[in-house]
Amino acid sequence: MVNRAVIDKAFSERPDLKKRVWDAISQTPQHTDLFTGIAEYTIELKRGNSAVATLNPKVKDDGPASKKRRLDAQNGDGGIGHDAASEPWREGSDYYAMGDIAFTVPQRKKLSLELGNSTATEGGLRARNPSSGELEFGIAWEDIEHAVCLPLPEKAQRQYTFCVFPRYGDGITSPLEGIEAAEPMVWTVPDASPKAASVTCGKDVVTDIEDTYKAFLIGVLNQKLETVGRMVIEPEEKQFASSIVQSHRKGEKAFHVKAFRGSKD
Repeated sequence: MVNRAVIDKAFSERPDLKKRVWDAISQTPQHTDLFTGIAEYTIELKRGNSAVATLNPKVKDDGPASKKRRLDAQNGDGGIGHDAASEPWREGSDYYAMGDIAFTVPQRKKLSLELGNSTATEGGLRARNPSSGELEFGIAWEDIEHAVCLPLPEKAQRQYTFCVFPRYGDGITSPLEGIEAAEPMVWTVPDASPKAASVTCGKDVVTDIEDTYKAFLIGVLNQKLETVGRMVIEPEEKQFASSIVQSHRKGEKAFHVKAFRGSKD
């Protein structure tokens, strides 16, 4: 027999999903126990998230959640997440470093991008403040869920934006109890080769780079992400090529979709 109260409670905040569940049960009644189990587990997860919010009252403050997490980290209050000093991306010195990279998320400023040149379980991506020498933020290789490279539209000079999303950092999937998701990282590079002596590995200057920023970064990222079953994704022409002619670069196909959320958060 269907436990209507359990299913209604589990999906009370998603009436569209609740309707799909009821439709599925009516069409395949043999799966009733499965959907009931999923509903009971969903209620347990929601109850756990409420307990975490109670233990961390700052989560109830006004303002975007991403900003609250950043403020908590800067204030030394990381909630139930990992100790910052034990983050894998903070460890090691064998990193490719590229200076003067324009970041937009989680901070809008120019920083040095560092990419761990070691095994996938050691190091990761990180950004360093060139003035203070302090690490600002980062993501371990093993925690990266998606890495995307997109051409930046509406710019006179061709540029590319890299978007790296950590596990539970896509704004859709909530982290499990006791886990604090890292912030996504977004930065933009020009369609050009790195300036002379602007890329280092450890204490050595890398002088044999003939690739563009984009090609070099995709090569390094894919080499590391391959060991954890990931790779950098680029838009496919058949799916994202726009019919709108770019007034500033008429000879090139544009890859973009119109979207607006009101703010970067």
